[in-house]
Amino acid sequence: MTPDIVAGLLTQAVARQNRGDFAGAQALYWQVLLAVPTQFDALHLLGVSKCQQGQQAEGSWFIARALEQRPNDPGALYNLAMALAEQHRPDEAIAHFDRAVTLRPDHAPSWFSRGDALQITARLPEAIASYERALALQPGMTGALSNLGTALLAIYLVFYATCSLLLVHTALEGGHLARAFAASNTETCHFTGKEIVR
Repeated sequence: MTPDIVAGLLTQAVARQNRGDFAGAQALYWQVLLAVPTQFDALHLLGVSKCQQGQQAEGSWFIARALEQRPNDPGALYNLAMALAEQHRPDEAIAHFDRAVTLRPDHAPSWFSRGDALQITARLPEAIASYERALALQPGMTGALSNLGTALLAIYLVFYATCSLLLVHTALEGGHLARAFAASNTETCHFTGKEIVR
């Protein structure tokens, strides 16, 4: 199969995939792969089409095979990371997002999705930095804004809980348990839309 025929089949396959005709697109990708089993674009886009059908495990397998041909392709790294994240494998996803943003640091969706995976693994400061990077590149990314707020709230609550536990520990060591309980009952906190009010 000549390069021109491969290119023509891939063009047709992408057009079908964009229309949602995944079966038609996959048939064309397979036609290419039967002739050229290591063809990067056919492997990669076949994997992406599988993921678009909700078949992330199979899709990630094909994308990984594509990366064996081009290990430093940022698009394939991003798509594999997304497929891994969908399979609840955040640590593996983060490793691929890291490579993707190193190779293509101006890709806001990679930073955003990396932040989500970091937040799932409770790596909140790194998640916040990743969301901020996404927003610096694409200020109108509402998902990044929302998830940044969630991460900031979570890190505040962790800090507040840690401080509270330290106060209780100090009270217990000092023999002031009753005083600690009295303080917790008389001082309350509540949230408003903009600030935390005591």
